[in-house]
Amino acid sequence: MAFTINKLVKFMQRPTTNHLNSLKRFIRYLKGTIFHGILLQKPASSALTAHSDADWARNKDDYSSTSAHLVYYGSSLISWKSSNQQAISRSSIEPEYRALANAASELSWIHSLLTELDVNSSMPPLILCDNLCATYLTHNHVYHT
Repeated sequence: MAFTINKLVKFMQRPTTNHLNSLKRFIRYLKGTIFHGILLQKPASSALTAHSDADWARNKDDYSSTSAHLVYYGSSLISWKSSNQQAISRSSIEPEYRALANAASELSWIHSLLTELDVNSSMPPLILCDNLCATYLTHNHVYHT
């Protein structure tokens, strides 16, 4: 929802028919999904898991990449973020690696918060990524040049 609103707000001064049609489609989507929500349950395990992903140069306005991460405590989604990256990437590995760095930062902060609240985790935090090259890059520091 935030992504769609962010895109539409950029054209508020001079909306075209396409923008108004997109707004109507978005409102119909909201009306059709009014009973959807996020269910928070007491987790069976206290494992922290982050999922990270990036979309290389998908934004056709400025060819920036979009990165996103989701953080789960057990089976409950507790944090998420999706944003455009500031830098223009020359390969698909760069935005994936930046998304991993953002997910690691968020996961570290949440783990620290839970530790301060005396909520102990049964396992160390885990970050999952779907890009094999970015995963290799995090394990082998020789490639960082």
